[in-house]
Amino acid sequence: MSAKNSIILNNVYYAFKEIPQKAWPDIIQYYESHVSEIKQMTQKQQIEMQYFYLEALFEVRDSKRLLEVSTPFIIQSLSDNIPADIGRGYYEDGLFWKAQTQIRLMKYDEAIHILQELVRMNPSQKSFQHKLWLALFYKKPKWVQISKAISILLFLTTAIVVLFEILIVNSFYNYYLKEIQLLRNVLFFFALLLVGIMEAYHAWNCHRKVQEIVP
Repeated sequence: MSAKNSIILNNVYYAFKEIPQKAWPDIIQYYESHVSEIKQMTQKQQIEMQYFYLEALFEVRDSKRLLEVSTPFIIQSLSDNIPADIGRGYYEDGLFWKAQTQIRLMKYDEAIHILQELVRMNPSQKSFQHKLWLALFYKKPKWVQISKAISILLFLTTAIVVLFEILIVNSFYNYYLKEIQLLRNVLFFFALLLVGIMEAYHAWNCHRKVQEIVP
C-alpha cells in the first residue's frame, strides 16, 4: 500500500470516529459512501467501523440491511486478528442485535435459538435473559392461541347477550332481567379469568424455560 493511499484510509477512518455518538443516519451514510476504502483498511479498523454501522442500523430499525451484514460481521469478530475480549463483545452484541431484529420481524424461532446460545455464553447478562423470555412469550403455543380464541368467543357472546338485554328483555321480558344480567356477568368474568390465567401461566412457563438454561 502506498503512503498516499495509507493517508487517505487513515483520514477516512478518523473522520468516521469523529461522527457524534448516536448520529445514526450520519454513521450509516458515511459508512456506505466509503465502503471501497473500508475494505482496504486493517481488519481491526474494518470490524470497528462495521460494529458502529451495525449498531446504527439496529437503532434506526433497518432490519433488512442489518440481517444482511450481521452474519459476516459476527463471523469476522471471531478472527484471530481481533483481541479476544474485544471480539467477544462484538460477537455478543452482533448476535443480540440480530436476535432483537428477528423479534421485531416476528421470527421468534430464530431469535430464541440465538438468545439461548447467548444466555449459555453469558448467563450473568440479564438483558439476554429478558429478551429470551420476551421471544418465548411472543411465540404463543397452540394452547394459548386456543384459550384466546375461546375468550374472544365468550366476549362476543357477552356482547350479544347485552344487545339482547337492551333490545328484547328490557322492553318485553323484564321479569328475566336478573337472569340475563347474571348470565352476561358470568360470561364476561369467565372470559377475563381464562385470558388472565392462561397468560399468567404462559409467562411463568417462559420464565421457567429461561431459568433452565442459566447455570
